[in-house]
Amino acid sequence: MLVQRDTVEPQEFIRLLEEFFASAARQPELAERMSFARTTVALHLTDAPDGTGCTLHLAGTPIDATSGIDSGAEIHLYAPTALWLDLLADRLPLPIAVAQGKVDYSGPVRKFLRVAPILKGFDFDVWRGNVGHAARAEVPNPGLAAAAGTATSNGASAQSRAPAAGL
Repeated sequence: MLVQRDTVEPQEFIRLLEEFFASAARQPELAERMSFARTTVALHLTDAPDGTGCTLHLAGTPIDATSGIDSGAEIHLYAPTALWLDLLADRLPLPIAVAQGKVDYSGPVRKFLRVAPILKGFDFDVWRGNVGHAARAEVPNPGLAAAAGTATSNGASAQSRAPAAGL
């Protein structure tokens, strides 16, 4: 079933994120590089009820993502579901979103930002056709494009800041 990007349900997003990281864990070299973050990251979906989100376990291998917010996670990131989809589809780089205040955070976010670009090397098939009305070709996998030598110039084919009020 095609999930429209602007109507994706938070629980569907979490399911896709878990599938994405399960797939990533099967790519040993990339998974090992992600585990260099040595941290846990809680992704809060600010457009869903409190406690809705996913926790990334990047402290060792295998890496994975689990439904729910681990209150003991070292890093907490806060954004609405549609923005998370944009970030994972590389329509907006995470460091830029953090710098622009589109993603609020607490904890040593730089630990995650150092390894976040590695996500571009993962298999993005789980997102293609599941991130909205964009055609499959419009959801790039920059890591594969770079490896194939077809990437475009834009990459297509620790301070704490508490979440804004109301998040």
